[in-house]
Amino acid sequence: KWIRKSCKSLNCSFTLKKCYPHDNREKRPYIFVSLWGDRQAVKQVLKRWRTSRVDVDSRGQPCLERMMNVIGEKDLMRDV
Repeated sequence: KWIRKSCKSLNCSFTLKKCYPHDNREKRPYIFVSLWGDRQAVKQVLKRWRTSRVDVDSRGQPCLERMMNVIGEKDLMRDV
């Protein structure tokens, strides 16, 4: 929900993919999120993601996202 609202407010798009290690659904999935849109808008979504309380800890308390890693950044070309 949070990522959907943030992307919509900044006119960005996203894709979310869950991948289970070795197709074992008993283990925690890796979650991949791709963002695209205006460079500044994407950077703003990432900044909000790091500074907003979007996760919960083991006690159920809201906390900052600490496990997020950016694995790539690239400009995409548009066909006109």
